[in-house]
Amino acid sequence: PFMRNWWEQSLRINPEFFSRRQRRDAAAIPAAVWRAIADQSIAGVDLRPMLPRIQARTLLIWGDRDTLITPAGRKALSAAIAGSKMRIFPALGHDLFWQEPRSVADVMLDFLSGK
Repeated sequence: PFMRNWWEQSLRINPEFFSRRQRRDAAAIPAAVWRAIADQSIAGVDLRPMLPRIQARTLLIWGDRDTLITPAGRKALSAAIAGSKMRIFPALGHDLFWQEPRSVADVMLDFLSGK
């Protein structure tokens, strides 16, 4: 059901952008990369032991309607990466970069500039 929920959230994106740009971008990704992503998801690879090793400033961003990661999962990820900052966008789903690109870019630019 989470993939169905993700798809329903994706429908909120500008249809022209989603149908043209997203398809073009996805088609440019080599099949081997898509297979590796699927293999990791299916295999249930646990990356949690690696998270404390992250030393770079880290910004975690989600839409509050993202169905692919739970609120508990967000908190756990944030807690596992020392000093990380978290920003949750109201009323957005997993595709927040495509749903509100300007808002997401502004948050990222603020983070990168040290604000």
